[in-house]
Amino acid sequence: MAQDEVKRRGMVKDLIGELKREGATITHAPLDGYQRPYKIGQYTPAVIATRAGKGLVGIVKLGGQDLESGPSRQEIKYLATRISQKTKSAVPVYIAVPKENHNDLLRVLKELGLAGKGHIQTRAY
Repeated sequence: MAQDEVKRRGMVKDLIGELKREGATITHAPLDGYQRPYKIGQYTPAVIATRAGKGLVGIVKLGGQDLESGPSRQEIKYLATRISQKTKSAVPVYIAVPKENHNDLLRVLKELGLAGKGHIQTRAY
């Protein structure tokens, strides 16, 4: 397994652990024991979960081009602006990056006009 894939899997596990501690039920993840995540539009989040009957998604980015590239920015913007058909409110999004890239993530969110949105949570592992 490539080093980036090992790092991504570890971050997905960290995100899943944190979401579970916050009361979420993980329904889809790219790990054994879970159904594979499905596409939302043209993007497949790393984690799909529910909490209190409401859906949420988790995105994992490794920093650098995986965070900064145009396609990654489009994915973040798309998934962070989804409105739940059930609740008619924004779908909560958790975006995880390596600790050394957290400030880059905050800058990207600001550049995308997504900084300070209550339904977007950032995590650094």
